[in-house]
Amino acid sequence: RIDNSKGDLSPYLLFRLNGTERTSKTGNQLGHDVLFNNEVISFDLPQPKETELIIEVCDDDSNESVGRATFSIADVLTSGAGKSFAETLQVIKPGDTSTNSVVNLKFAFVEAKVGVVKLRLDGAESAMTDDDDTTKDSYTLISTPDGQSKRVSSSDYGNNALGFWMDPTNWFSDFSIQTHRGGDCIGCGKLSLLDCLKGKEIKNDTSHVPMGIDGVGRVRGREVPVVVVNHWFLEAGAVTVRPVRASDLRDVSIGSTGLANPRVVVKSHGKTHSTVTMTNAAVDVGSNSYQWDDDIRLSVVDEYALTIECSEVDEVSGDQEPIGSAELSLLPLFKNGRLDTSVDLKHVTELGESLEGGRVNLVLTFEAPRGAAFPRDQPTMTSYTLGLSDTIMPIKKNMDMDEDDDTFTEDAIEKAFTMFDLDKNGYIGVAELKHILIMMGEHVSDEEVDMMISMLDLNGDGQVSFKEFKAMAESPDPAEEDFLLGGIPAHTSESIALQQRNEQADKKREVFTRCVQTCRMEKEDVYGMLKMVKDKHSSSRSLSHESFYVGYEDICEMMPAASLLSRSDCRTIFDLLRGGEETIDSRDLITTFTNFVAGFGLEERCKLAFDMYDVDHSGYLSIDEVEEMMMSTNLTTRDLIKKRAENFMLCADTDRSGGITIDEFIVAAEKLPNLLYPPQSKKR
Repeated sequence: RIDNSKGDLSPYLLFRLNGTERTSKTGNQLGHDVLFNNEVISFDLPQPKETELIIEVCDDDSNESVGRATFSIADVLTSGAGKSFAETLQVIKPGDTSTNSVVNLKFAFVEAKVGVVKLRLDGAESAMTDDDDTTKDSYTLISTPDGQSKRVSSSDYGNNALGFWMDPTNWFSDFSIQTHRGGDCIGCGKLSLLDCLKGKEIKNDTSHVPMGIDGVGRVRGREVPVVVVNHWFLEAGAVTVRPVRASDLRDVSIGSTGLANPRVVVKSHGKTHSTVTMTNAAVDVGSNSYQWDDDIRLSVVDEYALTIECSEVDEVSGDQEPIGSAELSLLPLFKNGRLDTSVDLKHVTELGESLEGGRVNLVLTFEAPRGAAFPRDQPTMTSYTLGLSDTIMPIKKNMDMDEDDDTFTEDAIEKAFTMFDLDKNGYIGVAELKHILIMMGEHVSDEEVDMMISMLDLNGDGQVSFKEFKAMAESPDPAEEDFLLGGIPAHTSESIALQQRNEQADKKREVFTRCVQTCRMEKEDVYGMLKMVKDKHSSSRSLSHESFYVGYEDICEMMPAASLLSRSDCRTIFDLLRGGEETIDSRDLITTFTNFVAGFGLEERCKLAFDMYDVDHSGYLSIDEVEEMMMSTNLTTRDLIKKRAENFMLCADTDRSGGITIDEFIVAAEKLPNLLYPPQSKKR
């Protein structure tokens, strides 16, 4: 209520607080009263230096003050977030000691935080649509001044919630809510972002947002609808990344060390927010090692992994030359609050070649809102509450599961398979499985991952098909031996063939184990077999693949301590390896024994096998030679061996030359040990 007896004022309000000014819009005169339409004036007070708020009533025409009121906001700040106070303040004109003019204000303190505001539109009055078609081309568009924009169809009201990132850049902004139908905007309204900070994850708030067009109160003769918005706030946690030291960094473009300005780049990718932050240049401490002295701090809500990159930066042009990158799971950090780890950097060239980029040691710390479990808003992932490392938030039950018996539908199984099948080739490989497990916070070795693959790999091709994955998901107990049939109906030719191969593998395992024990075989005996074969062809200029084929009598001569081994056992070994032929490839015999004789490590077995199958001494093995080698180590069909050989070559032949060197062969064998040399102990 402003004294405007002369009727010549166009008043607005000027607010001063903590060195900052804010002005209202010009009020609407209604008799002796001036209406400001509940306009909201906001001040950011990170560190308040003063608590006196000055309110000036000014004339819009002359910009002169016609009265002043003051108010201490100390009680508002100390009362706690979310509470509000209504005050009526006297407006004193300059030189006066009393007044009839007053201003009615409502004060509230909102603790502004960083995080994600979730909005769910729960309904709108029917005025938003026509009578003849209530859903035709209707949708609502919600946007923020900083460029975030999302839309929801009217048919999806009450379903999925929309997420918007909130930080100091948009705290004092409004959500713009527009309803559209048939390409036309039929209503618009605003919702303060600060108002949305009141709702919590377990206690939502509801706002009713009036919709209008340029202040018009009716749309086509009807009352403007009110959109009902349910909203809650997910406060962010803070991750601090400190790159401590890097070693063996290489300029992958030229393959050299000795970098000048390496920097670490940390990237986060969330549903509503992504960040890219770079450290300062590292300090070279010698021996191709580097150190940093700065931290990277980032806010996370639903993020569960970071990308750690290292780049050489040109200080003049700012150009970046990538050194390598790695993925780092945040789940162990969410669980424990601190993570000391190292990441091995890899750089993938345009040709798909993976190059070593070095290693970076990191220390990560995590601060979380009290009682909040991270990652947030990830219903299919395990979430951890900081300080309660033994307590996890349970994963919500998938609605694609049968409510009565907890079995999965085929659609649910297919969705799960698709999540693992990163390259969408219809198979889950070792690299894909390991990547997903790391993202879930599981630190597993290559051997463990390969063992997991082999447990599901029913046909032995070194990877998991959807059929095999489905058999595991539908099996009441995958540990049972019946699971090895993978859901194949009993007594079919396929199941019978699989059973026969398993029985033959068991027999081969039993015979070779007994032979090694009876003859007390050692590594020298295995090398002696190879020497005997080569000596028989010493007069030839070079060996061929056919040179290694031997008959039954040759087997009897090759076996050490033959007097301790019956000819019947020699015949059994010969029959197991010959496959109906009159001769066997002695390399099959020698390679098989390397799996049973003690002392053979993986690298030594690889070198021995490479020497035997590289008969032309070219220094390379072709896919055909790898396939022949696998025939001696894998007891399965030729078609499956061919598939395994192809998978092995994809991993080993990094330069895509069509052949693999001994070094490539050993590296691939270390990554896929069960593919080349399946375990000889019987599965239970």
